Amino acid sequence: MNKLLFLDNLGGGELLIVVFFVLIFFGSEKIPGLMKSMGRAMREFKTAMDDVKNDIEKSTIEPVQQLKEEINLVAKTPINSFVRNVEEVVDDAKSNLSSEIKDGTTKQSNG
Repeated sequence: MNKLLFLDNLGGGELLIVVFFVLIFFGSEKIPGLMKSMGRAMREFKTAMDDVKNDIEKSTIEPVQQLKEEINLVAKTPINSFVRNVEEVVDDAKSNLSSEIKDGTTKQSNG
């Protein structure tokens, strides 16, 4: 995946021809500066690509995190309401049982 266009097909002969033409066009004195410039350009390109990648990751992480929180909230809401309903029923049953016990103790003491 990291292959540049045709560079995977270059053999020794083709590489010598490319080096020969570079020497002819630029001369041996300019080649170190040319290679330095190419190195800088490649470094800047890689840095720019990394920045773009980081920006994309940052822009997708926040919405995904918010979505997870919303899903958790929605998933917990029915459980919380169910628990509240059960607690209300239990509280009603306790109060009914307490009132029946009080009524029963008053009836026994009166009867």
